Amino acid sequence: MQLKKRIKELGIQIGGLGVKFASFAECMAFPAMERILRTRFGMEVISTNVKSKQNNENLEIDMLGYTFPEHADKSLYGIIAAVSAPKELKNRVLNQGIYLALVHDEEFKLHEPAKFTPQCFS
Repeated sequence: MQLKKRIKELGIQIGGLGVKFASFAECMAFPAMERILRTRFGMEVISTNVKSKQNNENLEIDMLGYTFPEHADKSLYGIIAAVSAPKELKNRVLNQGIYLALVHDEEFKLHEPAKFTPQCFS
């Protein structure tokens, strides 16, 4: 009985570390991604933790940037920000035309290989 209780406690502690790490990563990512969205893409409005529900489907976006006037002639591009990612995942993301921001020197930097072509999703 004591072992089961201890394993449960350890599980709760490990889960708490995961939440703390995610919060830490977001605290690093949001300021850097805001700077990238404004300087590289000219975004005027930036929102965090955007949630939408349409046709019984939920969508959660950590950070959303857009420009005015009211989305006329919209173009939609995706960016994934990660602290680290395996090479095959990096390649998959980039091959699908999604921008990738990775931590470099304790700051998120946009990773754009020479032959990268961003995919417009609109």
